[in-house]
Amino acid sequence: MRPFARCAECRDTSGARDGSPTREERHPEIARTRKALETLHAAVDAWRASQPNECPSVAQLKDDKALALSFEDRDAWGMPYEVRCDEDTSFVVSRGPDKRDGTTDDLSFP
Repeated sequence: MRPFARCAECRDTSGARDGSPTREERHPEIARTRKALETLHAAVDAWRASQPNECPSVAQLKDDKALALSFEDRDAWGMPYEVRCDEDTSFVVSRGPDKRDGTTDDLSFP
């Protein structure tokens, strides 16, 4: 399967207004990764509530039992998730199918 960033029928990311499948339906790895990002972000926020000046790694979240040990710490393309934090906010990132940071196929939450 071609990565969605290069997939001609995936250029319209607005959804299935005409009844055609959404990008997530055409590429289930996107939906799987988005769900994992949401789970990871919830764990990061809960962890940071008691340690607001820290930014945890996935391993640290697992060690502190803020995230299930069974949580897969790699995205659908085999790359580790990244947790990024600033003073007040945090977000989590998957580099997407091209495995490069800062490109149009990256997924993040929120």
